[in-house]
Amino acid sequence: MNYLQKIEKLLESKNLTIVYGLPRDINGDKAVSLSIGDSDESRHSLGDKRNTDYVTVNLNVYAADYNDGLDTLLEIREEIESAIKSTVNIFFLKFSESGYDERLEKHILKSQYKIIEKKEK
Repeated sequence: MNYLQKIEKLLESKNLTIVYGLPRDINGDKAVSLSIGDSDESRHSLGDKRNTDYVTVNLNVYAADYNDGLDTLLEIREEIESAIKSTVNIFFLKFSESGYDERLEKHILKSQYKIIEKKEK
């Protein structure tokens, strides 16, 4: 199971429409988009070995109503941070600049998470 699927599994109880990559169309008022991000942002964390790169995941909420989208983004962050993760650690990294997709007529609220695979002992 890859990182995106692991995050989707954490969110399955939320009854959200989850899309991988950029959505072409969205049925309903909101959807969550998952994609692999650029690891440069999380390269040098305190205590890391030199030149350690991590996988990051972009998690974007597409919502017709901005406030509803923001609430969903914050609920997802809380859900991910409180979940018990047995094979990877998932840490909130940052919120990114939000925008509006005129084609989909949805607000886009963006966040990014850092993924660290746990080493088996």
